[in-house]
This record gives sequence, C-alpha cells and structure tokens, in this order.
Amino acid sequence: MAAVTQHWRCENRTFMDTSALVAFGLTLLLVLANGFFVAAEYAFVRIRKTQLDELAQQGSGRARLSASIVGKLDQYISASQLGVTLCSLAIGWIGEPAVAALLKPYFGWLPDPLLEVLSFALAFGVITYLHIVVGELAPKYLAIQRALALALWCAYPLHLFYRVMYPFIALVNGSANAILRIAGIRSSDDVNVHSEEELKMLVAVSTRKGVLQESERVIVGRAMEFADRIVRQVMVPRTEIVAVSDDTPVADILITARQHRFSRFPVYQEDLDHIIGIVHVKDLVGVDKENRTRARDVMRKVPVMPETMRLDQALAEFRRQRVQLAIVLDEFGGTAGLVTLEDVIEQLVGEVQDEFDREAPAFKEEAPGTFVVDGLTSLDALRERLGVELTDEPYDTVGGLVFGRLGRLAAVGDTIEIEGYRFQVTAVDGRRVAQVRVVRGRPPRKAA
Repeated sequence: MAAVTQHWRCENRTFMDTSALVAFGLTLLLVLANGFFVAAEYAFVRIRKTQLDELAQQGSGRARLSASIVGKLDQYISASQLGVTLCSLAIGWIGEPAVAALLKPYFGWLPDPLLEVLSFALAFGVITYLHIVVGELAPKYLAIQRALALALWCAYPLHLFYRVMYPFIALVNGSANAILRIAGIRSSDDVNVHSEEELKMLVAVSTRKGVLQESERVIVGRAMEFADRIVRQVMVPRTEIVAVSDDTPVADILITARQHRFSRFPVYQEDLDHIIGIVHVKDLVGVDKENRTRARDVMRKVPVMPETMRLDQALAEFRRQRVQLAIVLDEFGGTAGLVTLEDVIEQLVGEVQDEFDREAPAFKEEAPGTFVVDGLTSLDALRERLGVELTDEPYDTVGGLVFGRLGRLAAVGDTIEIEGYRFQVTAVDGRRVAQVRVVRGRPPRKAA
C-alpha cells in the first residue's frame, strides 16, 4: 500500500511539474504578445504617414495597411491597449502560480507557511521582471529606433486583432469619448497635426542631428514665415521708384534705362499717385528714336496690389496675371511702392543678384560686432542677422526704426540704443535714413 501511495505521489508531482512548465511556457508567449502590442503602439505613434505613402506608391501592401492604421490611430491604439491589458492579466493569472510551483521543490525544507510566502515573492519578482523588461521596455526602445520596419511588420497581426476584437474596441472607445464629452473635452482626430512652433522645433532638432542641412533649415523657416508676411514688408518704397511720365519720348526712356539699369519703368500721369502702366525696355527695340513715340504709346497694363496683401496671395496673383511687377497701393488709394516677382521669391530663397545688380550688400561687417546696414533693410533681416527681438516695433525697415525712435528727422551722427546694440546714422538721403552703423555694445561689467 505504501509503495502504491509513493508511486501515485511521484506521478502526481511529475504531472504538476509538467503542468507548471506548460504554464510557464504559455507565460513567456504572453510576455512576447504583450511586447508585440507595446511595440506596435509606439511604432505607429512615431511613424510619419509620408514615409508610408512613399512606400505605398511603390506597391507595398504592408505600407498601404500601415497608412490606413495611422489614419485611424485612435482606434488602433485602443486595440493595442486592449491587447496589453489582456496579456498583463493573463500573465499574472497564469505566470505567478506556474513560477511558484516550479520554485517550491527547491525550498521544500522550509515550513509550509514560509514556503508559500517565499515562493510567491520570488514568482512575483520573476514575472514582474520579465513583464517590464521583455514585455515593455525592450519593445518600446526597439519601436523608437526602428519605427518604420516594426510598423510594417506589425501591421497585419494588429489589423487581424483589431477586426476580431472590434465590437469590444468600439464599446470602450465610445465609453471613453462619452466620458470626455461629459467632462467638456472634445475628442480630436488630429493626432499627427503639429503647430508652427512644434514644426520649428522639429526642424531645429533635425538640423542638429544632421538630417537637414543648414541651408535647408533656413528655407523651411522662410517657407513657414512666408504667408505671415505682407507686400509692404518687401516692396520698393515710393521714394525709391524710378518712373517716367506718360509723355516721355522713347529716347529719354532709353537714357533713363542706361542710367538706372532697370528693365521696367512705371508710367504716370501728373504724379506717382496716378500710375497708368509700365514700359518694358525690350518693347522699345526697333522703335524709331527720332519719331514722336511716347511712353503712353508703348506701355503695358500694370496690376495693383494692396500693401496688406499676404505674400502667398501676391505670388498667386503674379502667376495668374503672368506679370513680374505690380504697383502697391496704400489704404487711401495712393501709391505706396512697387513689388516685383523677384522681391517675393527672395523671401523664400534669399537674395538673388542678377548680372545687372550693382547694389551694395544690405549688411557689411566692418569689424567683429560692427555692421554697416542699408536703411531699407527689413527688420526681419535684422532680426535674423543679429538675433534681436524687436517684437513690438511697428516699422518695416531699419531706417524706419531709427526714425521712429528718434521722433524727428535724422541727421548724420544721431545714435540710439536697442537691445545692447548702438545704431548710428552714417548717411541720409533727403528725409530718409540711408545708412546706419550697428555696433554690438559691451556687456556690463560684473560688480567685484
């Protein structure tokens, strides 16, 4: 009888050991499944849809499915969270007893109460370690570093799980949205939308990491600011316009063209507030210089733009009318200046000098920390070059800034201080500040 009992105990122990091993193996599979859902969630949150669209255009079915998942990210995140929750519960339910059963034989010499406590504590520690390291941290780090590859690999399994569990996912999503509505919070699908400031931060980080070159960063920054700028900020002001009257002979127009090296001239009646067209130098080729042909006889129509028109709208207007020059009007209908297609394009790509440009540079560095600046230089260019704020200034040019701060007509030698820089007027043109020397001030000495 004792032999039979001993045999039964051995068989029962073998069965229990086998069951514990099977349960432990199932626990490992659940840990891996948990890691899959964690990796899928982080990969799809991190991936950019543009990457997937590019692969989808090349015929990748996984990329098309991944792009669809990113388009419904809220629902698939819910699926991932559901998977993580189910796996975590199952790991605790199956794994802890299995590990405890496998550890008990090694501590059989302990009293039963102490054995139960020790085996539970060790089992809890082992399961927690596996869950955190294998089921959470490792998949998370992998998804952050290999988001695209992991998203493509996870797409089909995650989609299958989503289809199978869709009723429950819809229930929990609906419940969560209902709670948000009760709390007065609207759910948003724009999970991948970034503000302008966030985009600037992304561009800055990409430049530091070497993904973008400095020239690319500058162009992207200008593109984001392009639509925020208006025509008044880039136009040639009225005082700088070279124009001809409508009764100017062709011969005199050609003389003016040789003097100023411009190819287009506004044509006015009486004064600049009554510009009626433009004359293009190439239209004068072949015209008899001795006859009575006047500017009004060869001029073209000229479009007009309000000085408050945004640059993106101005660019669209240039393209629509297929012209390269427009007259800028102020709010009273008078001529404020003129703007060219080149002026607008330069806000994106920087200064463009053609073979006829003989202009001095807007910024000339005389010495470290000392610059000679043209009075017509925009404040945006000054901010970019010197790193000054000037956020509340109502002026568009450096000359306007100096004139406004002085509160009177400027004279050579006048000086103002702005944000640690000294601005000294070095040249005037009539009433206009033509040139300014900008000197970086010395930092204040610290008290000993």
